[in-house]
Amino acid sequence: MVTKPKVVCGATSADAASSLAVPSGEPLPPYQDCTGCTVDESEIGVMKFLNIKDNELVYQRFLIVHGHVPGVSGSDDKITVHHPDFPALTFPAVDGYFKAIVHLDSGENELEFHYLQGDSCASKGKLVVKMEPFTARPALKLAILVASDSSETFDAPPGMCGPGLNDLDAATRKLRCSAYLWQAFVAEH
Repeated sequence: MVTKPKVVCGATSADAASSLAVPSGEPLPPYQDCTGCTVDESEIGVMKFLNIKDNELVYQRFLIVHGHVPGVSGSDDKITVHHPDFPALTFPAVDGYFKAIVHLDSGENELEFHYLQGDSCASKGKLVVKMEPFTARPALKLAILVASDSSETFDAPPGMCGPGLNDLDAATRKLRCSAYLWQAFVAEH
C-alpha cells in the first residue's frame, strides 16, 4: 500500500512532514495556525497581509486585502480599515483571518487596519498601497440602455424613491461601483 506524503508548511517529503505531524487524538502544540505551520512566538498578535506587500503597485480602485493575526481566536471579531480620505469600514473576521475591501485613490494610500475583539483592539497593522490607473489600453465602456418612453427610474422599496435614489444618476453610480467590485474580484484571482 502506497501512502501519499503529508504536506506541512510547504514540505512535501515524507520525512519532513512526519517530523511535524501530530498523532491523531493529541492536541496541537501551542501556536499553530490552521495550516499546521508553527508560528514563532514573536509573531503572535502581529498582523500579516497575505496577498499584498507594503508599497505594492495596483491598478484597480478597489482592493480586496487578505490578512491574518496569528494566535488570535474568536468568531465575532472584526477588522476595521482606516483610510485618510474615506470613512472607516468594518468587516467580519474569524480566528485571526480577515478579508477587507479597500477604496483607493490615485497615488500612495496609507491604510491602517485594527483587528477588534469586542471593544478592544487585538492588533494593528499599517499598509501602504500605490494605485495607478491602468492607461495602456482603452477603458471598458459600460452602458445603461433606457427606452425612449422610460421615466428613467428603476423599482425601489418605499422610502428609497426620489431624485438621487432610484433615478438614472443613481443607476449609473450603482453600475460604476459594481464595475469597481468586479475589477477587484478579477484582480484577486
